[in-house]
Amino acid sequence: MSEISRKLDITCNQCNTRFIADVYEGRTIYLGEDQYPNLSFSLIQCSTCNIPLLVEQDVEYDLDRIGHGPAKLIFPITRFNIDTAIPKFIKVALEEAIICYRAKAYTASAIMCRKVLEGVCNHFNMKGGSLADRLRKMRSDGIIDNTLTEWSEVLKAAGNEAAHDVQMQVNHNDAKDLLEFAIAINDYLFSFRKKFESFKARISKRQISSDKQESIKKAESAEGV
Repeated sequence: MSEISRKLDITCNQCNTRFIADVYEGRTIYLGEDQYPNLSFSLIQCSTCNIPLLVEQDVEYDLDRIGHGPAKLIFPITRFNIDTAIPKFIKVALEEAIICYRAKAYTASAIMCRKVLEGVCNHFNMKGGSLADRLRKMRSDGIIDNTLTEWSEVLKAAGNEAAHDVQMQVNHNDAKDLLEFAIAINDYLFSFRKKFESFKARISKRQISSDKQESIKKAESAEGV
């Protein structure tokens, strides 16, 4: 059943613009045995960044009138996932950075991303000197590679500027990128590296088992001769 042309109030999760959207195309669906549709899905377009958005709403009935509940954006999905392997005190800083970002406090989010780096250095016992010195020590010790070092230096510089330059304002896109870089650095250090080491251990174990079986076969063959 096609949706009657209407408008809805929505905030784009890509550029954080709130706008009144025209419904380009909509469908209602039936759940259960009710003769009336229960859910409405609408395709709209952001008025600022022009990306397509898919919105879900409950269909509401009041006597002869049909209405719609609050709009819930279901595509595209923007989630910041924090891996459970990340140490708790670093995870808390990341969560605060996400809260600031979602509240559109982008400068505060950038500052929290810098704090995340401080937490990473503390976790690896990099003490004394500036944050830049500790990051260089992490690189020289082989904890982070050149790419992660570059990401970390960008985060540090942006966080410093956000914290000390009153006139400096971090925009939405920069805050999103900084947050994603901060999460990616921690994913590598505490999740991906651990998974890779586990993978190598499994491969090594299988290789040892295979070599052992081959040795047994050779021994049995020699005894037969």
